[in-house]
Parts: sequence; structure tokens; C-alpha cells
Amino acid sequence: MNTPTHIIVNYALLSDASVSKREKWSVIIGGLLPDVVIFYMFFWALVTGLPQRTLWDETYFEPGWQLAIDIFNSFPIFIALGLLGWVIKKRWLLLFSLSMCLHFVADFFTHADDAHRHFLPLSNFRYESPVSYWDRNFNGEVGGAIELALLVVGVTYLWTRVQTIWVKVILALYIVLSLSMSLLAPIIFS
Repeated sequence: MNTPTHIIVNYALLSDASVSKREKWSVIIGGLLPDVVIFYMFFWALVTGLPQRTLWDETYFEPGWQLAIDIFNSFPIFIALGLLGWVIKKRWLLLFSLSMCLHFVADFFTHADDAHRHFLPLSNFRYESPVSYWDRNFNGEVGGAIELALLVVGVTYLWTRVQTIWVKVILALYIVLSLSMSLLAPIIFS
């Protein structure tokens, strides 16, 4: 799924009135962090002038980049970190790790040939889902529709809970952008 959708869904699932501001931020960062290497790669390509086609067709699959991405998408690493948070009674660390793992679960089922090694360092296994969140060669229309449905549910739920206007503006802008892209993508990429 797209990173903002991970953040919105994770926040909807893991944040409630009992969650402190620090813990809420740990949920947000946990939804974002699994994709941090990919964001770095994207901006690195922009700065160096690497063509986007080369970035996503070649560079993304280079072993060093894959290792960096997979470390930030590892169930064993972040389950261990979550257990540590539970043992030392640091709820923010537990929620951060849970948010990371929720991101991994969604990615596990929505990445095809761009799948991560979610069980590193215990295994190099890479589950290639038949459904991609973006790639039409792997039922991307289905994956995109599921993501959009999760996004609408998450935004609707959060809309009723958040009080600050700037958060509502961000949620509204993201839902409008996502709906627009889902309608325009078949035209743009056909």
C-alpha cells in the first residue's frame, strides 16, 4: 500500500483516547519507517538524475538496496523490539513496533515481484503475492481497490475522532488525491 494509507489505517487501529501524544507519534512513525529507505532512494535518484525507470526496474532490486529495505521490513526484528517495549513497560515502543508490523502485514499481501524478505534475518523467504497494490500485471486493480476501501474506512473513522482542523484538512486532501489518482491512473498508465 502507499505509505500514507499505512499511516492512516495504523493510526485508526492503534490510537484511541488512552493513547498519549508520544504514543500517537510512535504509531505514525511506525507506519512510515518501513518505507524510509524507498523514500531515500527516490530522492537520491532525483538529486543524482537517475531516471525513474532505472530506479524502479534496476536499482531497487540491487542486493544492497534490498537488504536495507528488508531490514526495515523484518517481522523478527520488530517483534523482538515490541517484546522489549512490553517487558520494559514502554508502551510507545510497543505501539511503534505494532505499527511497523501492521505495515508489514499489508505489504506481505500487496507486493508481487517487488516483495520484501519479511523474515530476515531468520529466512530469505520472499512471498510474492498474486495481488499488487499498484502493478496491473499482478491484479493491481484489485489491490488498488482494496487499498482505497481501507483508506475510506480509515479516514471516515478518524474524521469522527479527531478534533483539530489541520488534521481533518490533511485527511480530506489525501482522500481527494487518492480518489483522483484511482480514477486517473487507468487513463494515465494505459
